[in-house]
Amino acid sequence: SDLRKLGLSSTMPGRSNGAGMVRSSLADARAKAKARLAAEAAAGHAGAPPPPAEESEAVAAKVAAMPPHALRQAKNLMRQGRSISYDTALEMAANTQALMHLTDDHMEGIDALLEKRAPRFEGR
Repeated sequence: SDLRKLGLSSTMPGRSNGAGMVRSSLADARAKAKARLAAEAAAGHAGAPPPPAEESEAVAAKVAAMPPHALRQAKNLMRQGRSISYDTALEMAANTQALMHLTDDHMEGIDALLEKRAPRFEGR
């Protein structure tokens, strides 16, 4: 999906499965980027122009609809995951997940899922 190209999961941030997500998502993103660049080079599309504005705006709209605190924390965990031990990353992810469960946005996500509607995250 478009979100995966940006290194974001298509699931909602804040619902992490621990530090394994941090390390594996970084490794997966690097491997996928290398494979995509190699395929583009082989097809003669290396250095292709950026996607059309409509596509970029659609991805930006998806990211903007995510819960801001959880998104910020997920990005922070991914950045820090590059330079910390697995055990430390696992502990940080567990702590972050526990904190995100206390937010109003977490409850909004659950309510929206149960009511089968789009969530309206407010950053609380």
